[in-house]
Amino acid sequence: MNEKKRNSVGIVIIALVLVAILTGCSKEYTVVFNTDGGSNVASLKVEKDGKVTKPSNPTKENYTFDGWYYNGELYDFNTKVTKDIILEARWTLEGKVTGVSLNINELTLKPNGTYNLIVTVSPEDANNKNVKWTSSDSNIVSVSNDGKIKALKKGSATITVTTEDGGYSDKCIVTVTDNIVNVNEVTINGQSTVKVGKTIKLSAVVKPTDASDKSVTWKSSNTAIATVDKNGTVKGIKGGKVTITVTTNDGNKTATKEITVEEDKQTPSSSTTPSETTKPSGSTTPSEQTKPSESETPKDVKVTEIEIKASKNSVNVNENLTLTAVINPADAKNQEVTWESSDRTKATVSEKGVVTGVSSGKVTITVISKENSSIKNSIVIEVKDVYKVVYTRIRNNNNVITGYKVNVYRNNIAWTGFVAIEDGNGKFRKFADGTAPVEQVNENKHKTKIRVDTETLIEDVDVSYID
Repeated sequence: MNEKKRNSVGIVIIALVLVAILTGCSKEYTVVFNTDGGSNVASLKVEKDGKVTKPSNPTKENYTFDGWYYNGELYDFNTKVTKDIILEARWTLEGKVTGVSLNINELTLKPNGTYNLIVTVSPEDANNKNVKWTSSDSNIVSVSNDGKIKALKKGSATITVTTEDGGYSDKCIVTVTDNIVNVNEVTINGQSTVKVGKTIKLSAVVKPTDASDKSVTWKSSNTAIATVDKNGTVKGIKGGKVTITVTTNDGNKTATKEITVEEDKQTPSSSTTPSETTKPSGSTTPSEQTKPSESETPKDVKVTEIEIKASKNSVNVNENLTLTAVINPADAKNQEVTWESSDRTKATVSEKGVVTGVSSGKVTITVISKENSSIKNSIVIEVKDVYKVVYTRIRNNNNVITGYKVNVYRNNIAWTGFVAIEDGNGKFRKFADGTAPVEQVNENKHKTKIRVDTETLIEDVDVSYID
């Protein structure tokens, strides 16, 4: 091949390479908007690694637009496009239930005590606000069709409310006990101002710190100015003053805090003075450059107190109890804490406050501020053994029950150290040979008592019947 031909071939190859490169660089992808029956949204062409320009929201009669979704997740319009994609519109039927909540999620009552749970179905204009109430153990806590609960005997049960539309649910754990420490005071910690559209978190400090029922309800004196949810989160709606009230469910103790909602005022660019309009760019004085406004000055709020919240003061062996540290004031800068157990052979505690029962007895769990180790609080937790009685049916060749084999378990391990068990007729028996006649067993009975020794009686022991 002569020199002229070689040069021609080289030029052609170079030209082909440049075309391939330019074609790759100018690659475009198609973004399709599937409106699912809504108004039409035109497809877009997006260059490789470009971003989708968010279109105007589509409309659909009797529906509210929830957003554009891709692969089941809300699409981020800052994502670079690397292939053809289809974005799908999500809709919510207007008037359709979107959630449900109870005014409290934990409650402690004495036997025969009652309480009216308050349910809120969202949105406020939902078409079907019907709900169903259930109790995980109606022998311990019962609940009526309108949310009134009644404590029947010692133990714990979960009350669940479920919406008829959508099946949304919320729960309240109810503990029934005789050992109740009553509330005698409540105060509110937190900021006193919030801007329109912003939120602040208030916290209720219930005393004494070992009160059995620390649950509270929150209320705003004017929801047009500020709202408050069941967790004490206040949201500014419009400028003005409003009173937030917290009420304890035990004793109806109250505390109030006045909140000022501030409009987020911005100085219009047209309001500058003549001197400001003629001042050269960058000619601010040193004091103007370095002195932050009062509202911009960071607050170094110190921790003054730690409160421990617990649903109960006991935990079973091999089970968990979550403790929550509440830092006061609520806007303290350093919210970090450490947890300690006084006896790890009784119970351990994780860095997140989860207590795990190891063996029966009492243990002190302490929470300590990382900011100031002298600020701490403690709670005494009783670790309880878990007992269970199992009756195994003994049948003859005609499948008739002739008796029962009796087994007692402590912490899921077979145990023979008991003195006596309450039988189906309310009498205590040893069952020395490990069996019980039919007349001493009542299969309608699912709780019993065990005498560990002459002085110790274990109540509310679960009973089961198997073949």
